[in-house]
Amino acid sequence: DWLIDKQPEKALYYYSRALQEADRYKYPLRSIIFAASLYDYYSSKGNSKEALKYASIIMDADHKKEQELKKYNVNIMGFIIRDKDLKMAMENKRTATKLLVFFIILSMLVLVLLFVVYRSFRISKKYALLQSDLKERTEARNQELEQWNNFYDMLLSVLAHDLRQPFSSIIMTTDLLDFTKNAFSGQELEMIIRELKDTAVKSIELLHGILYWVKSKKAGFQYTAQPLLLYDMINEANSLYVVDQRKKNINVVNEIPKEQIIYGHQQMLLFICRNILNNAIKYTMPGSIIKVYTYSLENKTVVAFEDKGNGMSSEQLSKLFSINDKEVMGSAIVQGAGIALTIAHEMAGHMNGKLWAESEINKGTTFYLELPDPIAN
Repeated sequence: DWLIDKQPEKALYYYSRALQEADRYKYPLRSIIFAASLYDYYSSKGNSKEALKYASIIMDADHKKEQELKKYNVNIMGFIIRDKDLKMAMENKRTATKLLVFFIILSMLVLVLLFVVYRSFRISKKYALLQSDLKERTEARNQELEQWNNFYDMLLSVLAHDLRQPFSSIIMTTDLLDFTKNAFSGQELEMIIRELKDTAVKSIELLHGILYWVKSKKAGFQYTAQPLLLYDMINEANSLYVVDQRKKNINVVNEIPKEQIIYGHQQMLLFICRNILNNAIKYTMPGSIIKVYTYSLENKTVVAFEDKGNGMSSEQLSKLFSINDKEVMGSAIVQGAGIALTIAHEMAGHMNGKLWAESEINKGTTFYLELPDPIAN
């Protein structure tokens, strides 16, 4: 029925075959339906010859149906399909077909709409993920830039704090020589020049340590430890502050055995020891003693720096190695020194060790540097 408007030749072929099969299997009612469809088509086309042919078939089929009903004593009048009823049945069939086609088209449109909605949802979700990823990357980049800005501030503070001392000593000594050049013997001048050279060399080594710390901040940094004589390391770190110790009549007692070996990085160890000794000298009472000693603890070497200064509260200790919470206290930790201690704490971590402090108000402070022994490494 659907093909009759689209492909009439194919539709006529199927109707003819259907009519043949209905006659073959003795289905007179079906024969009437198929013959009626053919009759309607040829009548609409004005082909009276073919229309008459199928009208005869309808009548013959109707007659056969009547005879068959009479054979079984059935009132044939209740089963006669008049032309009007037949057309109504055919019209109902066509309507049902159209409704089916409409439903199929509607279903396809719904599927297309669902597909479009699904695709839009997927695209929106993907866009949201991209936006989220971009936001995370931007925040990470901003955080990285902020960290580097803080790092550069720290670097400037350390340079100002740790390099000022040796250069100040050099300037003071040269000024002294300039004003009193005739008051020194040749041997004394030679000793002063030798000390100036030693201070300059140590300043260069200090700069190397700071540059090594800068290098450690970069990606891919690998730490390589080496065995070092701890006694000599303490003496070398303390040599920059001899003048300050004499001014305050402070004595640094190195109680570490001369053969004591520690496993770490030379420049980082010197940086840490210098900053601990510098702070100890700065806050220790005049005439006091600063002791440096060592002990072993579970395959680790602990170096202790004990002073008799003002001490710190527990709150001050908790903020000691944090660059975000530095406080100025009493004769106070200056900003540069506080940052230097934070860097020292970080360097200890690079060497698989740790740095901490214990203190008591008016009784002094002890800093502890713990590093693994050579066997543990």
